[in-house]
Amino acid sequence: MMKPRFAKTVLFAAAALFSLSAANADARERSGRAEIQTKRGTAVAERSVSREKSAASRERSVTRPDGATRSVEASRTRTGPGAWEADRTVTGPNGNTRSQSGDFATTRTDNGRTVTGVIETDKRGAVDYRKDIVRGEDGRTVSATGTFQDGASWSRTGAADCDKGVGCASNGTFTNRADDTTVWSQSRTKTEDGWDKSRDVTFADGATRSVDVDTTKTGQGQATFDRTVTARDGQTRTQTGTIVRGQ
Repeated sequence: MMKPRFAKTVLFAAAALFSLSAANADARERSGRAEIQTKRGTAVAERSVSREKSAASRERSVTRPDGATRSVEASRTRTGPGAWEADRTVTGPNGNTRSQSGDFATTRTDNGRTVTGVIETDKRGAVDYRKDIVRGEDGRTVSATGTFQDGASWSRTGAADCDKGVGCASNGTFTNRADDTTVWSQSRTKTEDGWDKSRDVTFADGATRSVDVDTTKTGQGQATFDRTVTARDGQTRTQTGTIVRGQ
């Protein structure tokens, strides 16, 4: 069986490209499809997003060269002023599923907002959740925490700065319930014929991983890309692929 990292790898490649769909497709419903050529064969990543006045849903899937599929389904429904409920279900390549649901409330602040809620999971019970978003002249910062019933917690911080028509740069950290911290930074820069995207990650043990994606538009809603991954062991692999915006 292939490592779960493969699905995440393909999703990252697709995410770098699906922004093409987001920029051009209808605001209420959009979709995208990417085909990624790997050493194991061709993988297919698909995503669709649907929005209504008080609700939104999202589906994405990755089908590996061996035919196994990993999918994520998520929905969000407004339940009142500044309040909503959300559900998320992940189905793995082996058919096993895990789900989460929660109720959230937003409080506006002078320079952003605070989101609080409780996430119900089918593996670890209830998780108390809080996220603070602060906007400033240099972009925005986000900090989030999740506290489990046994007292363990995770935390995430991030900062992003975007220049319209040029690109975005962001960085952040994630600390898991075992107190291991991962640090990351990424950027997306517009080019004459597409965009470049890079991501660097430093893990708790000091190992690093980097991903570089060079994307070229080939038509309306279409693009090709070259992707280079340098793994934690220093080995490098390359992938190529295409994306077509859904109609």
